Amino acid sequence: MILKTDFVLRRGIMVNRLLSAWKEDCPIGVLIGEKWFKLNKLQKAKEENKDFDFILKEIISDAKNSGYENYK
Repeated sequence: MILKTDFVLRRGIMVNRLLSAWKEDCPIGVLIGEKWFKLNKLQKAKEENKDFDFILKEIISDAKNSGYENYK
């Protein structure tokens, strides 16, 4: 959901409609995705040739550190 949120924000089409629906099912994913978009985190990872393993570890770390009570 983090990657999808960043993509939708970058694309700029149907942003409110999609994010509103996704927030109901996966609020933590949307929140982190919005944060990553603001920080341009995925674009920076691409420019630095980071592999998917790096991105996955960042996702897990951000989810654990989010304080979101439903993350396990």
